[in-house]
Amino acid sequence: ALFCVCLAAPSASGAEPKDPLLRAYTSGPGEQRDLLRECDRRLRAIRFKALSSSGEQDWGADEDVRWLLAHRIPAVLAMEQELQRGATGRHLGALLYLTQRLGHRRLTRELPALLSRAGTDEDRFQLLHVLAELRSDEALKALGAFLRGAESWTSERLVCEAARGLSLTGDERYLPLIRAAG
Repeated sequence: ALFCVCLAAPSASGAEPKDPLLRAYTSGPGEQRDLLRECDRRLRAIRFKALSSSGEQDWGADEDVRWLLAHRIPAVLAMEQELQRGATGRHLGALLYLTQRLGHRRLTRELPALLSRAGTDEDRFQLLHVLAELRSDEALKALGAFLRGAESWTSERLVCEAARGLSLTGDERYLPLIRAAG
């Protein structure tokens, strides 16, 4: 039995990604691995720029952002992992900019989890704003859950943004929740 456990341990350790697309890039031809590594390098550069800048950043003009947008599939794979690690402040803003521009479901489905882990009202606002603009099923569920969980001390700005996102749908089933938020 010990022998079987030892044989099974390497495969259970997570060395090989379960996701077929990620596995294709991590264990595929050298060119694909190099693209994925370059995406990671450029995301680190963006993180550094975001954390070291003192003002607003024009991410649309950033060379690293433009490169990532031009290499969609490996960029989505690298961004997915970056979103799962989490981000704050300007770094979060950069990731949200890329997420919106890439528009891939693998990225947008990570946003509700980021909202629940956001540490500041500014980060929560950025996420609520993007979720409001997305209006996907996951985004609407996250906005509704945010409003249902809002307390009297929850920032009015956040409540208004979540309510705005639900109201953009024009769906009357959200009306009681929006009224209750008022």
